[in-house]
Amino acid sequence: MSNPNPSPVVIIPGYYGTLLVDQVANDQVIWLTLGSMFESGEVLDAINLETGDPDRIVSGGILEEIQIVGNWAPNFYKTLRMFFGSIGFAPENVISFGVDWRRTLSFNVDQLRARIERAGRANIVAHSHGGLVAREYLRKFKDDPKVDSLITLGTPHKGMLVTFEALLQGINFFGWSKSHLMKTARTFPSTFELLPFDRADGFFQWDGNPNADAFTQTAWADASMLGKIADAAGVVAGLPKDLPVKSAFIYGTHRDTRTRAVGSPNKKMKFETHPAGDGTVPTVSASGSGLTGSVERYAIPFGVHSRLFDYSPAQTIMKNILFDRPMAHFAFGFSREMYMTGKPLGVAIDLRAPSGALFPDADVRINVRGQDFPIPHDPASGDYFREIPMPSSPQPLLYKITANASTLSEPFKESGMLVPMNH
Repeated sequence: MSNPNPSPVVIIPGYYGTLLVDQVANDQVIWLTLGSMFESGEVLDAINLETGDPDRIVSGGILEEIQIVGNWAPNFYKTLRMFFGSIGFAPENVISFGVDWRRTLSFNVDQLRARIERAGRANIVAHSHGGLVAREYLRKFKDDPKVDSLITLGTPHKGMLVTFEALLQGINFFGWSKSHLMKTARTFPSTFELLPFDRADGFFQWDGNPNADAFTQTAWADASMLGKIADAAGVVAGLPKDLPVKSAFIYGTHRDTRTRAVGSPNKKMKFETHPAGDGTVPTVSASGSGLTGSVERYAIPFGVHSRLFDYSPAQTIMKNILFDRPMAHFAFGFSREMYMTGKPLGVAIDLRAPSGALFPDADVRINVRGQDFPIPHDPASGDYFREIPMPSSPQPLLYKITANASTLSEPFKESGMLVPMNH
């Protein structure tokens, strides 16, 4: 039976997704405003946990938008709050829970517990790093979590490579100094807790070993990082692998993503990019490979990490879970919005039973220009994927997608027009 009155929703944002404020300066926002983007040195020094007064900077509200100029304010989590309002949640039942994303996962779970207890019970919807905070909460309060469901969107359940790169070399971020970013990131326990750890995932190759573990093979790190790596290894090992509540993992696929680090002594680490994630988190990590319990998994083909909760299929999944209305899932996407003549175009489709499981007899295909192309299941991503040849001359192309299975009352169908870039 459906649940017309679900418990309140608690939103836990991802890395960078909570404001950091200076409590000594009347809660002045340090992270992140338009002005702070142009004062990177001051900001990085202020949020550094090993200089000055680290307890002066604390978490504030979630980052809903950044005011750029006039009414132009790019949305972050504002659209997620608005979505829950649009499906019937009263404002007081959409609870934004900001976390200090610099700190260890356990840093905010007692405050999260207090907030959930005030609500009575809750559903947790967590983006990215916030999903790991939620799992740490479930570890500590596993006997009575007071949580009806956990939904994660793009959570690096098994680590990620972007933060690994940030620790070693710095990353591109608003044009800020890579070396300054690297030094600051090394002061955050959370950065180390995002290291890849499962040898079977193949995220890390060290000195010829293709299945290394960043937590145990630590020759890549300098001496100042070893204690933090050991602490982080303990935190990650303690995260529950068998989840005690109904859970759904929503993840993006087929976007170019850092998925492998290759290194050896006395050589600079190389970070490889492959079309196997949401642009930030690898698919195998965000899909929670190996995690058990009452877990459902749903792919958003070509979904972008920062916007996973904005995709209509993801919103449908969230609504169905929160109101306990199991329904079959269908989503599709193309590798480019417009095709390039003479070059193949990728198409990906996800088709799931109401339980989140794959249909054993699914038949997924696309028809382009009257030619039918079956689309095979891709075990690496969990969805269905193939590349379709595009004509050498530019022309609009009608496509028709059909996804069917014997237990569906009727197939899913979508049609539209593919437009060339050089039309």
